[in-house]
Amino acid sequence: MTAFIALLRKDLVLHFSNRRAVIMSFFAPIFIAAFFGSLFGGSGGAPSGATTLPLVRGLLMQHVLAGLAGGAPGGLSGGLSGRAAGGPAFSAPFTTKETASTGRFEANYNGYAHSFAGMGVQFLLLMGVDMGLGLLLMRRMGLWQRLRAAPLSRATLLGSRIASGALITLIVFAGVYAVAYTAFGVRVEGSVAGFVAVLLAFSLLTATFGLLIAAIGRTPEATRGLAILATLLMVMLGGAWVPTFIFPPWLQQVALFVPTYWAVEGLDAMTWRGLPFNAAVLPVGLLLAFSAAFAGLALWRFDWEE
Repeated sequence: MTAFIALLRKDLVLHFSNRRAVIMSFFAPIFIAAFFGSLFGGSGGAPSGATTLPLVRGLLMQHVLAGLAGGAPGGLSGGLSGRAAGGPAFSAPFTTKETASTGRFEANYNGYAHSFAGMGVQFLLLMGVDMGLGLLLMRRMGLWQRLRAAPLSRATLLGSRIASGALITLIVFAGVYAVAYTAFGVRVEGSVAGFVAVLLAFSLLTATFGLLIAAIGRTPEATRGLAILATLLMVMLGGAWVPTFIFPPWLQQVALFVPTYWAVEGLDAMTWRGLPFNAAVLPVGLLLAFSAAFAGLALWRFDWEE
């Protein structure tokens, strides 16, 4: 246990001693999230589906006009010609109202809440990529061989890497949300315990994802491009850039198989949607399942003797 803690402490000291990298790990997701959040309504309470409202209005008007064309004397053209002859003006026989879809009536939509969840997930997964590449660099410099020569078990070596990666991710994500809370009005309207559980599960996912990259990759140069591409695809399909409700139906079904979707979904549910703890159970369970799959595959593919 002493060796495990020593390795964990070593990873934390090495990471947070690089001040420039630490500052960027906080600044990048905050800056991009603030930009996207302002585009999607900010904290003004606009509904998350505001982009779909014109479409709904158009469909309603289409059905109304179809009814007028079939039921009015002379058809729709006759009704419109009456207006040209000085008849009464026509207007839509309905009104629409924008209402935020939240778990509680008093919980307003906050555009920053989704953007901070999405951008946090994206940049922390990219940080997980860097952790995996760091392990590949350790192999190249011979540091991994030195650790393997020490009386340390495989569980201690890789377990400490997973624990340190998860802890670093959790610290950074907590710092990002601290800024979101103080400067952008993001609130945990739902279960605080559920919110913490989602953060913990995603932090573990990031750490195991980095370990998987180190296990599959051969060299840092060959691995970096493919790892970043895989990360961006997961982020895009998971709804981190734009909400998944604007995806076509078939793509929404594909998103269900992407771990980033459940991370963003869980964070949204616990923040602006104001849902109870049970809404976090499925996202947390699936994130843990993905983490176990990543860890198992990494252990299977990891080259211990290299």
